[in-house]
Amino acid sequence: MEGIEIKNLTVEYNNVRALSNLNLTISYPGLVYIIGPNGGGKSTLLKALLGFIPFKGEIIIDGLPNREYIRRFGVGYLPQGEVRPIPLSLADIGGRPMFLMALSPGQRQKAILDFVLSMDKRYILLDEPDNFLDPEARRWLKHRLAKERKRKTILVVSHDISAVMEEADAVICVNKRAHKHGEGDEFLGCVPFLYGKNMKWVHHDRDNY
Repeated sequence: MEGIEIKNLTVEYNNVRALSNLNLTISYPGLVYIIGPNGGGKSTLLKALLGFIPFKGEIIIDGLPNREYIRRFGVGYLPQGEVRPIPLSLADIGGRPMFLMALSPGQRQKAILDFVLSMDKRYILLDEPDNFLDPEARRWLKHRLAKERKRKTILVVSHDISAVMEEADAVICVNKRAHKHGEGDEFLGCVPFLYGKNMKWVHHDRDNY
């Protein structure tokens, strides 16, 4: 079976439940956005998929337990937060011979994103990849994701609702529990579950701010 299957996934930190009884199926290939409030468990879900943290339940990737799949085949992963200056040459990741530590945070983020998305892996996990990116780099990321989604499953944690509405093949709404929706704006009915009933919508053109 291709894809990711999550069965009865529960994660606890110091007796506090971060995720509760998640049951999800994620297809291969495609672009899947994960949205939800801060502290809702989005990053925790990625860490469980990667086998970084203990959990109860099952995570199956292409028919194998997640840790066995990752040990045998690996996945691409970009964690949340600023990519730290490291003495790695862009030549090492297919670019010009310039050290990443000499770049701005936005330039480093784009360089590492380019590297991760270029990896020959079926599954790519990106935790808030548009952090530190300027509008031009965000447009680059949008087009790059559209290209890679045809041959990989890409999971993207994001707070950019407009990107979700325009680009997603599927959306996973996470707030301790999880609901999965199809493409486009099908997930809008889940917004009260995520952010509360008093949320107000304000529309803007994300490519021109």
